[in-house]
Amino acid sequence: MAVYERRLDFASLHMLVNFYSPLLGVMFIGGFVNEFSISRINTDFGIFRISGLWSKESLESLRIDIHSIEVMGTDGWVLLNQSNEKVINLITDLMPTLKTHLLANSR
Repeated sequence: MAVYERRLDFASLHMLVNFYSPLLGVMFIGGFVNEFSISRINTDFGIFRISGLWSKESLESLRIDIHSIEVMGTDGWVLLNQSNEKVINLITDLMPTLKTHLLANSR
């Protein structure tokens, strides 16, 4: 028996979540999980390129799943390892800025 594996890209995942969420009784305020890609964001912690998914779960809560985070280094973009404790702390520190940015650009 052959085993097939299919990796989903962001567009496919977005489509599946949007299709099945109502059927599973999951509702996001605003209706959808949104893909985001920030090509360059200047912060107090550096200059970053970030991509992932976000959804507004309630009026007070915004969920952000980062799939890729890069920092501008002296020789260009450097991919950060999200399992590193310092990077985890950095992402936590960046969340308020990301939330503000995503909400401001969603209107």
